[in-house]
Amino acid sequence: MRNVIISTILLTLFSAGILANDKIFTKEYELNGKIAVLEVEAGPSGSDVFLNSGTRKNISYNTPGENLFPKMFVKKGSYSVTWINYKKNDVKLNFYDSSSDYGRTLVSDKFEFISSDTAIIFNMGRPEFILFRAIKGEDNEDIFIHDIDSGRTGRITSTSGNENRINIENSELNGRSTFTLITSTLENEYTYTINVGDLTARLADKKEILRGQKSSKAAFTSEQLNTIIAIGDSVTWGKMRMYEFIDSYHPELTYLAKTSDHFNENYGETSIINLGVNRDSSLDGVVRMDAELLFDKGYYFLVLFGTNDVSSGTFSSTSTTKNLQWILENARDNYAMFPVISTVPPQKLYLAGIQFYKDETEKLNEKIILMATSLNFDYIDTYYAFFNQDEDWEAMLEDTKGNHPSPAGHQVMADMIIPVILSLTPEIPSEVGFSANTGGNSINVSCTQNSEFDFSHFNVKFGFSPTQLNREMTYSSSNFTIYFYPFSLNLKRVVYFKMQSVDMDGNSSEFTDIYSINLN
Repeated sequence: MRNVIISTILLTLFSAGILANDKIFTKEYELNGKIAVLEVEAGPSGSDVFLNSGTRKNISYNTPGENLFPKMFVKKGSYSVTWINYKKNDVKLNFYDSSSDYGRTLVSDKFEFISSDTAIIFNMGRPEFILFRAIKGEDNEDIFIHDIDSGRTGRITSTSGNENRINIENSELNGRSTFTLITSTLENEYTYTINVGDLTARLADKKEILRGQKSSKAAFTSEQLNTIIAIGDSVTWGKMRMYEFIDSYHPELTYLAKTSDHFNENYGETSIINLGVNRDSSLDGVVRMDAELLFDKGYYFLVLFGTNDVSSGTFSSTSTTKNLQWILENARDNYAMFPVISTVPPQKLYLAGIQFYKDETEKLNEKIILMATSLNFDYIDTYYAFFNQDEDWEAMLEDTKGNHPSPAGHQVMADMIIPVILSLTPEIPSEVGFSANTGGNSINVSCTQNSEFDFSHFNVKFGFSPTQLNREMTYSSSNFTIYFYPFSLNLKRVVYFKMQSVDMDGNSSEFTDIYSINLN
């Protein structure tokens, strides 16, 4: 699911914490037939970007602070590197070019966020313009262009949604004054013609992105009604690196599996479908969600994305939250599912003294909770729960390396999900039918069997007046007989009743309409 240039991301983080001068990121590129490695090394006062291509040099020495997310562009034997320089409330786009052998800040004009997703436009093999996604004075990500020689910066998109990718048809101008940019929001794909002379954009095409399908809860089979689906990244997928494990893939120990195990042991049978994908971003979840749910159907829908959005610097907390909102609304409104979202767990990257990861994670989690609360989605606060355990929060993560929850961390998450699902009210009885028995002292009642895994019984209230249903009985079957003996019928030959479903935790559905039957 990734187009990577011979790249491998290695997070060499250990349970004892990241020490000064530890590498927190490496990525390989092919350069003049050899392998060049970009590295980010944490130090006492931030982090630096190093290029190792036979000799190792610090290309960010002119830009103190947290230098993160380097990206290399190779052209005709020369190369350029972009990266983000972060200080709270002060984000900059930095640049290094091999021809000048000089690293410097290019853009520092009070941006709230600058994405690591950049692109370089070349002219005759020379880098002339940089495209980048950023937030400045708006509540969404737009695409900006920067003229490297003149220092001019211009906003070239201004849609109501977050631009989520930069796709250049041809990054080499060869003397031309225009190039084609393709980008998209959650709703539309846009094609622009960009004029590099005045840094302006002309909209050439706009296409609506069609997603989602309409369904209803009534369409669920009994098995699907008791199926829990989880969509997410490697945390959901089951990546866990622990000293006690031989390998690193353990879906049977995830919060999804532990939640289902609890229900199977204490209630009724549930099934699970794990739609976690290693290294996925929230946008990946948006893109693949409909295709996944064509074949994998279930009522309960657990959502956990955001770790990779933060750790890659690709998406802002604003953009990620909008992606998550789209996933939740799509699940609820188009698939009739019951979604539950989690905040993002903490990362051991915090231990490097790199403030970006902690700041962005906490901003994202605040927005997730605000979004879920305002739109009436259920959520669990994994981030807060990890810090609120008797054990240190690091014990909730892998003990060898990495940022994934340990089995103990997954149990904490399951313990929060379980009561959310159990708090749901059961379905109201449907397709109610009834008939009087010979002798006039009982009636037969039937309804659709409640197949929810935590169903307990039907509660029936009845009486001889629609305003006085003062008698009550319970039945576990969907076919039962209500006997009126020893109640004195006398001349009261019309019986009124209504019924509701009750689950094993005492949650009750609404009552049905009041039915009446003549016993004569």
